[in-house]
Amino acid sequence: RASRQISSYRATMSHTWFVRLPPQLDDHSRVDDAALLAGLRGGVVAEKPITVVAEQRLDCARPDPNDHNHACAVERRGVFRSMRVGGRDGSGIERFQLHTEADDGELKPVSRSWRQFEFIPRQEGAFIFTQTGSPNLLFSTIPTKGSKTGSMVFLFGSCSAAVNSFAIDASGSVVVAGAQDGSLAVWKISDGKKVGAISGAHEGGVRAVTFLSPTCVVSAGADGTVRIWHVSGDPRLRMLHRMAAGDSPLTAIAAWAQEGVAHQFLAAGADDGAVYAWKAKAPVNMDGEMRWEPTTVSHHLQGKEVVELSFRGDGAALIAGACDERQLGAGEVRLFETEHWTLVASQPYSSHVVACMYSRSKLIVDLVLVCSAAGSPRLFEGRLVPAVSAPLRDRGLGSDMPPQPLGHGLPGPSTNRDGDGIRIVRSTDSDDENDPRDHPPPIPAKKMMDPTPEAPKPVLRPAFRRSGKYHAEPRATP
Repeated sequence: RASRQISSYRATMSHTWFVRLPPQLDDHSRVDDAALLAGLRGGVVAEKPITVVAEQRLDCARPDPNDHNHACAVERRGVFRSMRVGGRDGSGIERFQLHTEADDGELKPVSRSWRQFEFIPRQEGAFIFTQTGSPNLLFSTIPTKGSKTGSMVFLFGSCSAAVNSFAIDASGSVVVAGAQDGSLAVWKISDGKKVGAISGAHEGGVRAVTFLSPTCVVSAGADGTVRIWHVSGDPRLRMLHRMAAGDSPLTAIAAWAQEGVAHQFLAAGADDGAVYAWKAKAPVNMDGEMRWEPTTVSHHLQGKEVVELSFRGDGAALIAGACDERQLGAGEVRLFETEHWTLVASQPYSSHVVACMYSRSKLIVDLVLVCSAAGSPRLFEGRLVPAVSAPLRDRGLGSDMPPQPLGHGLPGPSTNRDGDGIRIVRSTDSDDENDPRDHPPPIPAKKMMDPTPEAPKPVLRPAFRRSGKYHAEPRATP
C-alpha cells in the first residue's frame, strides 16, 4: 500500500534521501543514549542547560501511533532521533538526516531545522514533515533496520505560503495544513490529491489545525477565532461554525469526538496563556451540524504561550503545554479534567515544551508523551487524581492547595482500574461516628528491647581431688 502511495506522489524531491547516520560507539555517547531512553521507560529525564545542549536541542517530538514503545524527536540541525525500547528490534537510538544528491552522486547532509512531523496511523514507519519556513509537505519512511540505502523523500503537497501547522486524522486518510497567509488545504493520503482548500481562512495566518472527523476540519488563527470547516466534493471548504475566543492570537487547538458519544469537545490556547473550551451536544439538524457552547471557565498558564493541547482518548482530560520566552523559554505542562475543568496536576520545565500529547491508543488512554527542548521524550501515565476532593471544591475550599506533580498521582479506586473515568479522592467530611478519621491515631507503644543475656558462669570442678584446685571451663571448645 505504501509503495502505491509513493508512486502517486510527485517525485520533485527524488534527489533527497533520508539516510541513517553512523552509530556513535564511544563510551560517552553510549551513556548519553541510555539516559535519553530512560524517559520511554517511565524514568526521570534530566534537563541539561539550554546553552550546553546547543545544536542538539529539540524542535519537535512525537510518539509512534503504531508502536507505543517507539518515539522520535528532531534536533535543531535537522537530525532525526528514533528511540525505541523493547520490541523485536531491541532497545536503542538511531539517527537519520536528510541528504541531497549532487550531480556527481555524492550525498550532502541538509542541516535545515524542521517545523513539524507527524506519523501516519496504520502505516509503519511512514511520516509527513515540513521544514521551517517551507510551504512544502514532504513524505518519507524510516529505513528498515539493516538497509544499506536510505529512503527517498517525496513532495506530498504545497501551500501558497510557509506552513505553520498541519495534522493527520486518526484514520490516516487525510491531511490538513494551515499557512502563514491564512490559507487552508486538505489532501488525501492514498493518492496525494487535494480535496479542498480556501485562501482566506484567518486574518494574520492559520496558527493551528486539527480534525473532528475525516470530513470536519478545525482551525485556529491569529485573529483569535476558531472555525470549523466541512470537507466535501466541492473544492472550496465550507465554514460551519465560527467561535471567537479573545483578542490574543490563538496558537494551539485540540478536538475530541467519539463515535456513539453525543457530545464533543474543542479547546484552543492563546499566546497569553489562556485556554478556551467549547462543548457541543447532539446535532441540531439533519446535516449533522452541532451547536457549540463555550464553557464558563478558562484557565491561564501565567502568561505563557500555549504551544500544544491534547485530549485524552476518552475525552475526560486535557493536557496543555506552554512556554515563556520572558524566562528564557521556560515551559510548563498542566493537566485538566473536563467535567468541571479543574486543574489536576502541573509540571515545570527549564526549557520550552516541544511535545505534549496523549496516546491515540484505545487500550492505554492514560499514556502521555511530554518532551522539552533540553530534555528527551518521556512516557508516563497522566492519571486524573485531583489534590482537592469534589465536595471541598464545590464549597470553594482548597483553592490554595498547589497541584500535585504531573505523572505522580495517588492510585485510583478499585472500580476504575481501566482509566475510563475521573479518579476523585474521597472527601474529608464524614457523618460516621465510628470513622477512624475523627479520632487521633493511637500512640505507638515504646518498643521494648530484648534483655541482654548474662555472661555464662564458669563451670567449676575439681582439677585435682587431693590439691583442692578448681579448673575454669574455656569459652570455646574445639
